[in-house]
Amino acid sequence: MSTLLSDAARRPDLFLWNGPIPGPELASWLNDRCWTLPPDLVSFLSETGGGNVFESEWILGPYGDSSLGTDLESVNQFHWSRGLGDACLVFNTGGFFSVIDQPRGDYVVVSEKDYRTDSRYPTLEAWYLGTARKEFGRKYGL
Repeated sequence: MSTLLSDAARRPDLFLWNGPIPGPELASWLNDRCWTLPPDLVSFLSETGGGNVFESEWILGPYGDSSLGTDLESVNQFHWSRGLGDACLVFNTGGFFSVIDQPRGDYVVVSEKDYRTDSRYPTLEAWYLGTARKEFGRKYGL
């Protein structure tokens, strides 16, 4: 089990998921948009649907609330219209702003202002440990 899911099991008060999405339904949703996500993120979204982490971080999901900016589609459309390259797919907003570099499959923290790369991670686990967990883990006893 990933540290993210382990932390959520340990402190469910700090994680609010949108709800599981059956694998075939998620695959169809992604295929309809021609989006390629790393397998670990697909698995995570299938299990959780995305949601809120540590009160300030959103892992965007297919069925998040567009009026709150917590869904993959409207958030990406907005940032693509502002100049984010279409090879990048925003998956996290909040204190951190993170995208998937679709051709490489990397998790990349970028500046929300100008989309410059701040840090790059090879997996969802590495991204979580290097961002939200690093920032909030001690505060919440993780």
